[in-house]
Amino acid sequence: MHRIYYGTAKKKGQGATPEQDGEEGDHYRFLKGYAVFNADQVEGLPERYHPAQQEIDTGARPDEALDDFFGRMPFRITGGFDHAAYRGGSDEIVMPDVSRFESTGAYYATICHEATHATGIATRLDRECFARYHTDREERAAEELIAEIGSMMLTAQLGVAGEHIDNHAAYVASWLK
Repeated sequence: MHRIYYGTAKKKGQGATPEQDGEEGDHYRFLKGYAVFNADQVEGLPERYHPAQQEIDTGARPDEALDDFFGRMPFRITGGFDHAAYRGGSDEIVMPDVSRFESTGAYYATICHEATHATGIATRLDRECFARYHTDREERAAEELIAEIGSMMLTAQLGVAGEHIDNHAAYVASWLK
């Protein structure tokens, strides 16, 4: 990852008194790039750069009835990933583990969102916006709106707890722009 730092510095030979801070020619702007690494990517760092991670129990747990429902779908759901996505090529939804979600409802709302994407492939509903998802930003927005509205409808139908409703509204609002 690269980070860019924007800042100001004193010109060489200029004073640092507060009265001079506002004077023209007192500062110059600079742009400097830095390569930034995750501490886990660098071998031999002292232990202080690897703080102990605290596991937070959000209370999110698998729901047997919902797992049974999604287990009957024609696509596969695979856990253990660091993100959620529908992969059309393998007809599978990849998900983080349920424990990484703020609630059980948020986990299943995410599956509902990805499951709605799964309906867009050519062998199902053949949505044009799904087919052009990666090449056209407007089509991507249309597909994301379909998936999120579908998720809202599906979670309501399945009785998934509603604490995630604000997330649905915010997501829809962001893609409407």
